[in-house]
Amino acid sequence: MWYEATNNFYPGDVFTSPMHGIIKTIIEDEVVFAFTIYKKDGKGRLNLKKPSHSFVQFYNWKTKKWREFKYPYEYVDKLNSEDLLLFREDNKMKFLDLKTLTFLNKETISFDNILTNYNDGIVYASTYDKGIDKVALLNEKTFEVGKFSKAPSNQNLEYYWGAMWKYQIKLDRKQNAQKKYDVDLFIKNKKTGLENITRISTTNEDEISLLKERIKTIQDNRQQRSKDDLNKKYAKQIEEMKDFESNFSILPNAFTYDYSKAQGRDITNLKMSKRLFLTPNTTVYALGKLFECDESIVFLVMLRGPQAEGTESVYAVLKTDHFGNRLQYQIISRTIRNNLGYIQMDEFSVATHLNNNTTISVTENYMGNEKKQAYKFYCLN
Repeated sequence: MWYEATNNFYPGDVFTSPMHGIIKTIIEDEVVFAFTIYKKDGKGRLNLKKPSHSFVQFYNWKTKKWREFKYPYEYVDKLNSEDLLLFREDNKMKFLDLKTLTFLNKETISFDNILTNYNDGIVYASTYDKGIDKVALLNEKTFEVGKFSKAPSNQNLEYYWGAMWKYQIKLDRKQNAQKKYDVDLFIKNKKTGLENITRISTTNEDEISLLKERIKTIQDNRQQRSKDDLNKKYAKQIEEMKDFESNFSILPNAFTYDYSKAQGRDITNLKMSKRLFLTPNTTVYALGKLFECDESIVFLVMLRGPQAEGTESVYAVLKTDHFGNRLQYQIISRTIRNNLGYIQMDEFSVATHLNNNTTISVTENYMGNEKKQAYKFYCLN
């Protein structure tokens, strides 16, 4: 705890890529984000009544690595007592288990969010219009939703939205005789008033030495246990990933993409492809592997499908971990063709360096209008 707080806590500005929403929960060493992408109207404004899809992202605050998952539903809320996210599909609520990333075999009627009564800790599902409208009891074990009716209290301040309804957390810094600081972590139970205080940063040299020895042992055990747990958790995906990766040949360190000689393998129907790419009516092609690191693999892929202006081919860089979990996806160029010819045909060149980072230089060309772009990809970004 002391080691993590003094050496590995990062400020909020590290969350620069990819785009993320509000922190929903923390699971072990990962911060969890969830947010919805909405469709736009004819004037380019977001239409909050028409969700397109949602992202769930995991940020490991120790390794600074991202995992990202895409779902064709609207994200709604998080269930406080469980590591479950709620998604809306039409008039139904679906429950996603964050530990297995699978949906439970249980659905309820749709509602707008979850709130908790401060006084008794009771959890409600709520529907609202211009504030709280009606609430219904929500059983956090069976996920059953009761009948919606007027809230027991008219004072909205007695209700709380969010995961930390039960606890208050703060850091307290105290100066010692040497004018150095010790830091304590306070966790207060709002309901009982009980406080737990833990020293997480100390200036005492003997304590520091003892803590470092204990932390080293804990870290070694945790890393091995984490590795074993991941191999067990993703055993099925490991086999799917091997099948997926076998379709990608190593690309040259430097090349310019030549459309006249372009070749790719159709991987649309692979299990891993269906897990990674959710776009309907789209064919996915494997173009090659850019580079591989200890914790990630970087691929070049092409997705082809119908578009309003014709047939669109999208070229993208896909980064996954070795289990097949998506870490990054970046469209770099595209072509659009109709029965009269090409409306858009971008050109791009690739340079991969010995330290496993790639720069892709792109010339976008849409109906004769050119624009330069450059993208960089690393093992850990």
